[in-house]
Amino acid sequence: IKYKEFFEKHKERLDLKKHKLNIEVFNDKWMYSGEVDLICRVDKKWTLADLKTGGWGWPQLAAYEKCGKEGKIEQLAVFDLKTNDLHVLPLVDCVEHWEQFVYARGAFYARFGI
Repeated sequence: IKYKEFFEKHKERLDLKKHKLNIEVFNDKWMYSGEVDLICRVDKKWTLADLKTGGWGWPQLAAYEKCGKEGKIEQLAVFDLKTNDLHVLPLVDCVEHWEQFVYARGAFYARFGI
């Protein structure tokens, strides 16, 4: 994994001055938790970001954002370290991904009761 190359390629878009790393989040209503990799500014907007080295999807990040404990997040981002690509999704485009997560969470609850 080439972290250095990723951050070098996207350094003009990233502002890591007031960043937060590895933030545990929990959603009381839907009873799930996770760990946000990074909160920083991307393209001058506060961004909840996940570093990925394999497959990924937006529902996980939409669920992290719904925990709502990290202030004003304006967008989601995936730092794809495998392809060196930076993918950004504005929050206004997250509704479908949140609904996918809720559906999957409901199926998990129905199967395991938690």
